[in-house]
Amino acid sequence: MAKEVMERTGELSTEGRVELLRTMLLGRRFEERCAEMYALQKIGGFCHLGIGQEAASVGAISTLQPDDYIFASYRDHVHALAKGSDPGRLMAELFGRETGVSRGKGFAGVMKRHHFKGAVRTHGAHEYKRHGGSIGTNMTPGRTLPGKRMPGQMGNEQVTVMNQRIAKLVPEQNLILIEGGIPGAPQTLIAVRGAVRRSGGKPKA
Repeated sequence: MAKEVMERTGELSTEGRVELLRTMLLGRRFEERCAEMYALQKIGGFCHLGIGQEAASVGAISTLQPDDYIFASYRDHVHALAKGSDPGRLMAELFGRETGVSRGKGFAGVMKRHHFKGAVRTHGAHEYKRHGGSIGTNMTPGRTLPGKRMPGQMGNEQVTVMNQRIAKLVPEQNLILIEGGIPGAPQTLIAVRGAVRRSGGKPKA
């Protein structure tokens, strides 16, 4: 919004400044609520807050184009809000709910993503009991090889289920009734299309 105002007028007008301030206040209130929920143990794991850094986040995001991507590591809740993420879905993600932006999974570690066992929970282990251990990057070949089971994104991948049967079409209500389980969280967009399975590069009879 602020970027559109600046492009139209040649400078950041009062309207644009108010929009930036509104987004920063939204970020501050969101982070404060995150702190409350973390203290009540509603948010699991770690919760890195960006209180006091709202101006940097909102200012940087306001210069992006609509199709630009951003990559962040810590204290990035305000980045998502400034980019247009719904606060309710973002909070649901922190709560680990399926209604979250990544189905409550987001960036997951090796125990959740690859089902690693983890270390023994003993005195002094701290959070390292959930780490994946050494990946040997100081040895030959000195880099992480492709396919290495490491932490990464979960919940935002496309899932395809084949051989689903359409039970009924209801054109007057724009409904398609499908038998069996459907992947995805509630309100997820589903693409239904015909497919031909191939065997050896040729259509299977």
